[in-house]
Amino acid sequence: MLGKNHVVTGVSGWILLNEYILPTEPSDYEFAIQLVIVVFASLISDIDHPDSILGRRFKFISVPLSYMQGDRSIISLPWSESTHSRGITHSLIPVIGCYWISVQFPTFGIPLLFGISAHLTMDYATLAGIRLLWPMPIRFRSPLPFATGSVWEYLISGSMLVAAILEVTGVPLINVIDAVKAL
Repeated sequence: MLGKNHVVTGVSGWILLNEYILPTEPSDYEFAIQLVIVVFASLISDIDHPDSILGRRFKFISVPLSYMQGDRSIISLPWSESTHSRGITHSLIPVIGCYWISVQFPTFGIPLLFGISAHLTMDYATLAGIRLLWPMPIRFRSPLPFATGSVWEYLISGSMLVAAILEVTGVPLINVIDAVKAL
């Protein structure tokens, strides 16, 4: 999935679900910080890819990670969905770490766990899938996967964005669904 769509789905999902996930309602200040954390967390899993949004900015992290996973040899490989293994950063290891943080610091740890989980969920839905049990080569993939950058990716991201906008503007999605059914 493309980085911009990871951000859209992560933030949209947080807007739609935070009240059901957080133990207490955050202040406006806390909510703003939580959104920033979700944006960061929705991108951090791709730091193992030097051409990703964060990978381009933190080459000193992304290049060694990509070599460690075997994505890149001394001879430069072209970067594509098929050459990006989605290794350690797309496994249960960061999820477990984020879970531990969320137990210790729920106000800011839960958004971190949510962003990472949203990223993995959306990459699970792509053709490349994810390697939850890294370093084992087993890939988990949705029964109905879509290609990265495809119309389906944009349809899912756009739908989540519309639902989040409706929520923020005070028009719950359920009211829109009821209005459409009434037509």
